[in-house]
Amino acid sequence: MQFTTGALLSLCLAAVSAAPVTTASSPGCRVDLKPTEPQVQNAPAVILYSTLTKWTKTTSQDSFSSNYLDTTNIRQAPYSVFFKANMIPDYQNMDKLHGVLDSWMGTFLVGDAQPAADDFTITGVSCA
Repeated sequence: MQFTTGALLSLCLAAVSAAPVTTASSPGCRVDLKPTEPQVQNAPAVILYSTLTKWTKTTSQDSFSSNYLDTTNIRQAPYSVFFKANMIPDYQNMDKLHGVLDSWMGTFLVGDAQPAADDFTITGVSCA
């Protein structure tokens, strides 16, 4: 998966400035994130890019859209990303979505098995 710097910057800015598009009753799963360092440089960009990358690696899908995510909580702690179950192709079933995300528990968003610079530990997955 390749992103140009301009495309990544545009995507991150759109995600950071976007209004929430889900409600408390929207079906999906929340992934809770804890920074591995006291100060994370550019947390919104790291979280968004790494979430998209981790999803495509885990599911072997060719692409994944930020439209499938609610990124309201990537600007400041406590950090989390919400996966919209009703929008993700082939993962509209809550059990299937939870299965993918639950496999991430205890891993790192950027470094997977070992933390990388400006990384986040995946501390929780909750689906409703």
